[in-house]
Amino acid sequence: MILQLKKLEGPHRTALAQIAKRTASTVWDIPAERLDGALPSRVVVPANFPAPTSICGRIFRASVVGLGGVERRNNQFVVVARGTNWQLLAKELVKGTAELICLHGLNRLSDDTYRTVIDTTDRIDLEPWMLQSGGELWRRLLAALPDNAPLAHVLMHLARLPAGRLEAVIGEVIEDPGAARAPLAALIRNGDSE
Repeated sequence: MILQLKKLEGPHRTALAQIAKRTASTVWDIPAERLDGALPSRVVVPANFPAPTSICGRIFRASVVGLGGVERRNNQFVVVARGTNWQLLAKELVKGTAELICLHGLNRLSDDTYRTVIDTTDRIDLEPWMLQSGGELWRRLLAALPDNAPLAHVLMHLARLPAGRLEAVIGEVIEDPGAARAPLAALIRNGDSE
C-alpha cells in the first residue's frame, strides 16, 4: 500500500506539498510563508537530531518517515517538515506549528532548563507512546476548547503554565473535557496570573 501511495502521489508531490502547507496555515492561522514543507522520497534525519537512548530508538531513527520542527531563519522561526506522503507531511506541519506556539512558554526557561525539558520529552524512543496517546489527548483538548477560543491561543497559554499547574489542567482535560472548559476559559481570561 505504501508503494502504491508513493506511485500515485509521485507526479503530484509539489502540488501536494503546497496543499499540506495551506492546510497547516488554515488550521493554525499562520502565514504559509512560515512553513517549509516537502515530500521527499526518503526523510533524512538531521545531524543535530537527538541521539536515541535505546535499541528501539535506533530502529525508529533508521525508519523515520516524517519529521517536523522549528528552525530559526533570518531572525524568524520557521516550521520545517518532511514526510514521505501527504498525510505525514500535513501532520508534521501541524505538529511543528504547535511546537512553534509552545515556544511562547519554553522561551521563559533558562537555557539549561530548556535543554533538560527537551532532552527528557523530545526523544524518538518515546514516539510509540506519543502516537498511541497523542491523538486521543488532542481530541479531548479540542472537546474542552472554550467557545470562540482560538486553538493557538489556548495552546500558548497552556505552554506558559508552570509544570504542576499544566499537569492539573491536562488531567482535567483527560478526565472530563466538558468540565475542563471552564478552567481553560479562566486560563485564557486571566493569562499568566491564573
